[in-house]
Amino acid sequence: MKKDLAHIQLSAKAHHIAPTVSKPSSNAVVVFPHVGYATGNRPHLAREIVNGSTYQVPQGLTYLYSTLRSLGIDTRVVDFNFRTFAENINRITEVNPNLVLVTSTLNSYDSTRQIVLEVARSCPKARVFVGGPAVTANVPARTEILQIDAPFEFVVVRKDIFEWTQQVLGRACDLNFSSFMPNHEWMQDTYGPEYIPQLRFAIATSLGCTFNCRYCLNWQVYKTEFKNKEVVRAELADLSRTHLINV
Repeated sequence: MKKDLAHIQLSAKAHHIAPTVSKPSSNAVVVFPHVGYATGNRPHLAREIVNGSTYQVPQGLTYLYSTLRSLGIDTRVVDFNFRTFAENINRITEVNPNLVLVTSTLNSYDSTRQIVLEVARSCPKARVFVGGPAVTANVPARTEILQIDAPFEFVVVRKDIFEWTQQVLGRACDLNFSSFMPNHEWMQDTYGPEYIPQLRFAIATSLGCTFNCRYCLNWQVYKTEFKNKEVVRAELADLSRTHLINV
């Protein structure tokens, strides 16, 4: 009997499965703040149509999402121009992000500040970065213009729209604009069938100014880079496949 018991104990030890130690998942949220004024192509509230126009989907959201997904990071995009503030904060917190990227425009300082403060309270483990035109266009004055009583970092990109990965993720990526295929899957989750009909989509076919004004150095300093025609065709086909446009 003792021998049988010892055999049973030995067998149990031999077949014991060590508990799996789960590694922390890498989740990111890309945020576009609420725009603080009404224009013909970007209404004060995106669910409202002003002058018969529709909402222009920001290109930056597509490229931030696509870059993160290409690096294997689960990503959600939240556009605060839709739904209520509380609903959007809930969409951020429910994925328990490690990383929150806020791409802020020049007229969304107040919304950016409000979002970062609430994210710091609701997602204390998340690293928060603020970039976009509001930061890039005001590099010297950004710390004075956009003061937020919460931990966050500014991130600025120049001609290389992928260089932010070094600062944010600690690793450079070898992505190239001309051959990079954007991923538009995020739009269905972000906007859904309720708002899709109110959206306008644009495809970025080049980086840099395509004009050669003599009084401007921009086109000389930042040479124009065009996207491969095959990528443009594939991007149009992808938008059609995901039922976002009719081609």
